[in-house]
Amino acid sequence: MKSKIVLLIIISMFFISTASGQEFPRIKKATIKSRVLYSLQQKLFFYKYTIKNDISSTGGISTFNLDVSLVKEKVIDTVGLKFQNELLRNIFRRIYSLHKGKVLPVGVSQVPEDWDGGTSLRTFGLSLFGPEILPGNTLDSIEINCVGLPSIRKVTFKIAEDTVIDQLPGLEDTTSIMTEAQRDSILASLAYTTWTVGSNVYADDISFVGILDSIKSYTERSAALKWIVDKKEDAKEKDDKKKDSKIVKELMKYLDKAREQLVKNKTKEAKKKLEEFVEKVEEDYHENDKDGEKEKRGYLTSEAYALLKYNAEYLIEQLK
Repeated sequence: MKSKIVLLIIISMFFISTASGQEFPRIKKATIKSRVLYSLQQKLFFYKYTIKNDISSTGGISTFNLDVSLVKEKVIDTVGLKFQNELLRNIFRRIYSLHKGKVLPVGVSQVPEDWDGGTSLRTFGLSLFGPEILPGNTLDSIEINCVGLPSIRKVTFKIAEDTVIDQLPGLEDTTSIMTEAQRDSILASLAYTTWTVGSNVYADDISFVGILDSIKSYTERSAALKWIVDKKEDAKEKDDKKKDSKIVKELMKYLDKAREQLVKNKTKEAKKKLEEFVEKVEEDYHENDKDGEKEKRGYLTSEAYALLKYNAEYLIEQLK
């Protein structure tokens, strides 16, 4: 099996470097910034994204694919989802009906001019496409909405794949060694995948402790993804002594104490610790910085803020 994988990579790289006598354009690096707002009136979370194609890329971003798959099948109400226009609404209705329960229903409330798309049957992701975002350029007018809580989701940026496929041997060409797996491997190598905040729902049978453990995991992963930023002195100390983030340690204290109370079935005490946790999240959120102090002592980005605040508030609500 291992030898087959190595051979596939070698063949893929051969086609990448030799087709048309030049390398194919690729997304070498891209960044995505997310902000999450909750509408109490509409009972929806709105996820706003800003995408930047790094100057090091040699190709433009023409597709944005956000994972919206469900680990466990679950039918979720689609009433109230917002769409920018009827085309996007109709695309959603047509495709979502084919895999209801396997993906989150997501409304597309804002897309740039000439962009459209919907849930992909192939990737189980929300796939939006349009005019290329060229290297060094930014796109900041994508907004989706869903009932699901903020979660860490995979996002993939792709080039215009048709232009590459046209330069590869056809799959029906009997004189070529190109297979569908090799073609897909080439296309995947030209894309760029990273992480952002997207939507998800908890399983119906998850416990209060299970939700709290998810919040602890979000805290740890936010630090790993640099969504929790230490002040420079702390960051250097952490690198030198392999210590955890000071902010993460402070946040974890609240979560650990809340978990202890939940295990003892003391929901009132657990709720109090979670409320203190939310206060700490608010205090450390970068956007709440009025005097520049958070830049000096560390802060939470909009991604960490959304993950920790809204999931903790959800658990607090469930404990009433």
